[in-house]
Amino acid sequence: MATAAAGVALWLHGPGAAVEVFLAVLAFIGGFYHRNGAE
Repeated sequence: MATAAAGVALWLHGPGAAVEVFLAVLAFIGGFYHRNGAE
C-alpha cells in the first residue's frame, strides 16, 4: 500500500509536491495506526 502511494506520488511529481508528501505521510501513519490495533 505504501509502495502504491509512493508510486502515485512519484507520478504526480511536479505540481503535486505537497500532495506527494501528504500521501506518503498519510499512508505511513494510516498503516502504523492500523497495525497498532484500532480494535
